[in-house]
Amino acid sequence: MLRFSGLYQETCSDLYVTCQVFAEGKPLALPVRTSYKAFSTRWNWNEWLKLPVKYPDLPRNAQVAFTIWDIYGPGKAIPVGGTTVSLFGKYGMFRQGMHDLKVWPNVEADGSEPTKTPGKTSSTFSEDKMSRLAKLTKSHRQGHMVKVDWLDRLTFREIEMINEVGPAPR
Repeated sequence: MLRFSGLYQETCSDLYVTCQVFAEGKPLALPVRTSYKAFSTRWNWNEWLKLPVKYPDLPRNAQVAFTIWDIYGPGKAIPVGGTTVSLFGKYGMFRQGMHDLKVWPNVEADGSEPTKTPGKTSSTFSEDKMSRLAKLTKSHRQGHMVKVDWLDRLTFREIEMINEVGPAPR
């Protein structure tokens, strides 16, 4: 039955993402999910999700768990991967902006503390080329680098190709 899953199609399968806020391993609200979108060549939701919890109600140890799901059959879905990230940084500031997170394959994001699906892993995340590119991209987005239109287009196209290939085997 798994071979009929969307993951084994030649085109991009119809995936969706669920997002749920946790604190101390307990959910603070019901999960929310992305709306249906037909993908052709790559997965890109480009969608805002409104979480059913307010900023003042979030404890300092709140974290958000993202799970990517593949439609497996009528009313059934299987996890493609999951990741969990804290909503506040080490100094208690709310995280903002875009983040590159590690997605743990074939598992649902757990939201437990400590999590088994951390979005940021110090051992692998800080060592490889993709991590360095992610940090430089973030710095560029935040305006810490001079923007040169033609060079930026060329560079981001190259970074996208590197990310599609994935990390080099060790």
